[in-house]
Amino acid sequence: MKLEQDLHRVADTLFESERLELLETILQGSPYSLAYEDTELLASEDLRTLRLQLELLKPEYYSRQHNVCSTAAVFGSARQLPPDIAQIKLMALEARVDSASEVQASRARKQHEYSCY
Repeated sequence: MKLEQDLHRVADTLFESERLELLETILQGSPYSLAYEDTELLASEDLRTLRLQLELLKPEYYSRQHNVCSTAAVFGSARQLPPDIAQIKLMALEARVDSASEVQASRARKQHEYSCY
């Protein structure tokens, strides 16, 4: 009986160390980390809508921090030519007489028209 108890005690000690090792491994795994620290979770397809929501909330947060009451959104193109360059391009295309240059000249007229903005 004494030998059997000693064997159980030794086995319990071994199992306890294994159990502690497994517990430590489990607690260090990503399911036990905080969600905002788990980059794998944040990058997952399941959280795509959350990431998009954060992209919308971030500017609102900083606007409130700086007491911004209203904003204006400006839509446009960064490809506008300066007026003098638009004029030169238009004149060069109007000097040509082929049909392909007529389409390009039409575009150049619009660019010249919008170059004042």
